[in-house]
Amino acid sequence: DRLSGQLDALLGPFEPEGVGAAEGLPERLEASRGRLEGFVKGVAEDAVQYNMGLVKSHFPEADPDPVGDSVPPDCSDKDWEANRTSVCGIVERIVADLNL
Repeated sequence: DRLSGQLDALLGPFEPEGVGAAEGLPERLEASRGRLEGFVKGVAEDAVQYNMGLVKSHFPEADPDPVGDSVPPDCSDKDWEANRTSVCGIVERIVADLNL
């Protein structure tokens, strides 16, 4: 009961109207997990689409298909971090050009 206000504030935006009052905490958390996973997947898809569009706007001849091939199964955490770090300079230049 002490945390019900915080729980409502956290879960409320992801619940259909009236669900919070009709379900208990375990049911709300379980149902919210699925809705949150869908929300996160949608945001990730939007971010990838936006970034691929940004790349294509600067390099129309670029082939985006290799990006869709996913991360190789044998890519270690160290290799992943090295790849991520190698693009940080590019990311910073793109963000600077956005004039936010």
